[in-house]
Parts: sequence; structure tokens; C-alpha cells
Amino acid sequence: MKIGSNEMEISYLQFANNTILFLQEDEGNLRNVIFLLQVFEVVSGLRINRAKCGVTDINIGDSDEDRLAMLVRCEVLSQPLTYLGMFLGGNPRTISFREAVLK
Repeated sequence: MKIGSNEMEISYLQFANNTILFLQEDEGNLRNVIFLLQVFEVVSGLRINRAKCGVTDINIGDSDEDRLAMLVRCEVLSQPLTYLGMFLGGNPRTISFREAVLK
């Protein structure tokens, strides 16, 4: 999906009531996504649970990560993340990365 005047592309993982958005580190892009989520809340009557929201980095600095988390009003998540029991991030070549899947 492309949004905004610069036609930002959004990539995502979604299952049931869980969604992960992958965005480039750009405050304008993040503000556009926040605006779309706020519109979704108004139109649908549903609320996004910010207590379950988080921001994590893929090749951005800690200070940028903290700044973006403050913008979204959520916590900074540490890696590797799990999504539906599968790891996101980390090194898939290591045994420790695969242990949770093998259990």
C-alpha cells in the first residue's frame, strides 16, 4: 500500500488481531501511519491498545528508536522479537535462535 504525498510503501505481517508494520526510519512516514491508525479508530469504533504496541530497530540508532517510540507513545522492544512463536530479528544461523521453534 502506498500512502502520503511521497507514496510511502507499508509492509506488514498480520494475523487475527496482531499486526506488525515495517517502516523506514522516517518521522514523516511514522506520523502518516499514526494518522491512518487514528482514522481507523474513529471510523471503526475500535481502539488500538498502546500497552501492547512497541517499536524496535533494524539498523537504526538507540536515540532514534527512543524518539520514535515516544512519538508513537509505546515501549522500545528488544530483539529478537517473537511473533506467533517465531523469531523476528537475531541470527537464524545460531542454535539459540532456533531453540524456541524446536521445543
